[in-house]
Amino acid sequence: MYTTIASLYVLFKTAGIKKVIWYCNSSRGRGTRASIWFQDYLNQKNDDQLESMILVEGIKGWATSGGEYTERMDEYVKSYWEKV
Repeated sequence: MYTTIASLYVLFKTAGIKKVIWYCNSSRGRGTRASIWFQDYLNQKNDDQLESMILVEGIKGWATSGGEYTERMDEYVKSYWEKV
């Protein structure tokens, strides 16, 4: 991921994206690192128009936070997330 930050930056800027939300299963590892690395890159570029964010507790946290969140998930299977 680290080696692709510059390319991702160009892609996001070209697409007009304002917020990038990074996540992994729990956002205690890869999602957090990716967000920090990308924010460091934004700081180097003095870019305050693009925001690097972390999905707290990752996709697992999203999927177990209730209907307000799961209604936005395609093909959500409650029984799967209950045993994760």
